[in-house]
Amino acid sequence: MGGTLHGRVVVVMGAGAAYGRAVALALGRAGATILAADRDPDLAEDTAAAIREDGGWGEGFAVEPCDGRGVRAMASATVQHLGRIDARIVAPLPPPPGSLLDAPDDRWHAFLGEALIAPHVAIQACVREMLAGHHPGDIILVAPPDEPGAAAMVRANVLALARWWAAELADTPIRVEALEPRAEPAPV
Repeated sequence: MGGTLHGRVVVVMGAGAAYGRAVALALGRAGATILAADRDPDLAEDTAAAIREDGGWGEGFAVEPCDGRGVRAMASATVQHLGRIDARIVAPLPPPPGSLLDAPDDRWHAFLGEALIAPHVAIQACVREMLAGHHPGDIILVAPPDEPGAAAMVRANVLALARWWAAELADTPIRVEALEPRAEPAPV
């Protein structure tokens, strides 16, 4: 498989669902070597298998997104196994279903941890590996579409986090960007 990203090593967090899977598959088709990371090992491996079926190189990796030690171990293993990390992509998770009024506390705590803490933990781990290996790379955060509710909160966090990391890494060869897909208009 050839492509514009041939030889680039990309870690995609949240690769088992929605945006993350779509991003991982598109990058795999463009020739990138993909580490498809997700908390669900079956979903991570399903995404990696789909990349391989398309003729690319994909490997699934199960990691709890808010577990700093686990995410750092994943980043380190990626560098040990593949030599470097060229890009790290954080894909948003979908908001939990249901009403704010009826949502159990544990579900919202988990959602907020993944929405607000997990992206920072993953970026931090990959940036450390990039800097230690003197290998410039990209950090790309994918903001959810501009929709009301929990998606708006996640979107605001993703955009603020991208600006914050970009400012902190301004004097390094690591570039930080946020992608902002737009929601499709609903048919009338």
